[in-house]
Amino acid sequence: MDQVDDDLTDRAALHPRAGAPHLILSRVAQPPPRLHPLPVVDLANEILARWDRPLITRTALEGNLGPVP
Repeated sequence: MDQVDDDLTDRAALHPRAGAPHLILSRVAQPPPRLHPLPVVDLANEILARWDRPLITRTALEGNLGPVP
């Protein structure tokens, strides 16, 4: 739990204008493995837009990746 508190404090110090709860910022940095990445990218882009920062580019790949090992 100390690590989570430290992460939240660091983010609050680095990004005081975010306008989003610090817990959301922490979760964006480390999404759980079962979470689909595209909604995380959407949320991250909303936060980045508030800071007038470059957005994350989405790239769609198509094709057959072959058999799953």
